[in-house]
Amino acid sequence: MTEPLRFGLVGCGVIGPVHAEAISRLPDAVLVSVADLIPERAQTLAVRYGATPYTDLSTMLEREGLDVVIICTPLVDGYAGRRPVEIILGIYESARAYQEVTLL
Repeated sequence: MTEPLRFGLVGCGVIGPVHAEAISRLPDAVLVSVADLIPERAQTLAVRYGATPYTDLSTMLEREGLDVVIICTPLVDGYAGRRPVEIILGIYESARAYQEVTLL
């Protein structure tokens, strides 16, 4: 049996909980961490799905060994004022630094 995919979610506001619920229904997936700039949002979603909450994306990426990261932030301001493409590049660079990049 293979290990489930480890998911992280960025943005716990409006659409984040919808994605968290979808992940929870996948047989080979587990939501292990969530990140939001508002600690209460991250905490609430984390408790609901048994995940670890973060307010710092870099810390989440360094600690969790994620296979998949779903970005649920507004296109206007993104996480910490960054556009989603910058978040994706940051995730890629973090993963590359830890030699965790897998092309799917």
